[in-house]
Amino acid sequence: MSTTNYPFGRTLYRPTEYEVATTAKQAKTKHPHAVRIIDEAQELVLSGALDYDTRAGSWICTTSIALNKHVTLGPKTCTCQFFRDRLLTLNGYPFCVHKIALMLLHRVLATHLRQRISGNVKFHAEAEHARSHANELLLFTPNGNAVAVFGSRTWRVPKDLCATRWSMQGTDFKSLTDMYAFSLWLAQAHPLPQDLLMPLLSTSNDPEDIFQSMKQQGYSDHAAAMATDAMVMDERTWHETYDPRHQNASQRRAA
Repeated sequence: MSTTNYPFGRTLYRPTEYEVATTAKQAKTKHPHAVRIIDEAQELVLSGALDYDTRAGSWICTTSIALNKHVTLGPKTCTCQFFRDRLLTLNGYPFCVHKIALMLLHRVLATHLRQRISGNVKFHAEAEHARSHANELLLFTPNGNAVAVFGSRTWRVPKDLCATRWSMQGTDFKSLTDMYAFSLWLAQAHPLPQDLLMPLLSTSNDPEDIFQSMKQQGYSDHAAAMATDAMVMDERTWHETYDPRHQNASQRRAA
């Protein structure tokens, strides 16, 4: 899917200190031996060190502004020496401060994505509700494999924003490029009114909150129960979400 359908700017969404701190706290609780490097990753996210190289099609992390140095990131790779030396592993996977920073950013953006989805474009009432909240709410496309948005109330039809997929945590970005497209849109989107905010999947520890939130997004009891059973997206899931080999295997099982 093209990530240029929606006329947004070039500014990426900058997470708040609270959003990043809450997500980092979960990671530190799960991996107390990596507290120092998670703190460093938190600072990278807050400083705006993460960016997206549209020509290379990959995320980058600036390591030295003065020397114009950066590392290139993928869901399973980083070009830094720390990662290549496998000095830190989480759940059996190699990690570095840059990869952890990208994962923290992903968790924040994925939470916003799930909060913004209000229905499916194929249902007239849901589409009109999203149009009344133009540039605030998102709609699934008819096949459920992407989300679309009304840029203004004058638009007759919403435009595709980014491709999505199902993960154990609920709706997620199909690729890191789709995560970039969503970040561009979110940076200029209207804030959600308090009465439209749904429970935060990434911060709630109450299984009932997660289950009801998934139900509000139109998922079946079975799918909502699966998300409830996987309240915290761990490092293994992060790799599997963006590993084409895992996706192909899942498609074969589904067939």
